[in-house]
Amino acid sequence: NPIAWWSYAIMAILQVFITYTPGLNDAIFTMDAMDGKQWGIVVLFMFVVLIVMEAEKSIRGYITDRQYYEEDWDDDDAIEPDTTPLPKEVTRFGKNELAH
Repeated sequence: NPIAWWSYAIMAILQVFITYTPGLNDAIFTMDAMDGKQWGIVVLFMFVVLIVMEAEKSIRGYITDRQYYEEDWDDDDAIEPDTTPLPKEVTRFGKNELAH
């Protein structure tokens, strides 16, 4: 998602600006700059979280795809579309994509 990447970049730039700009970091926000060891801890845990989340997505995808393909599908199992009429008030919101 390009918008997400832009928001990450803006957030990182602002964080570095706030952390390392004299006057902002000590007078307004009362915080110190991080040293190399602290940055190392941040980067380490960033990769740990990334690896754990990607592994979870892979496992969930494998389980979901496997269950989907192992089921025996018939035409009788097809789900019928919902034909329940919507209330008239729905037309107030513009184009009704749910109408049949």
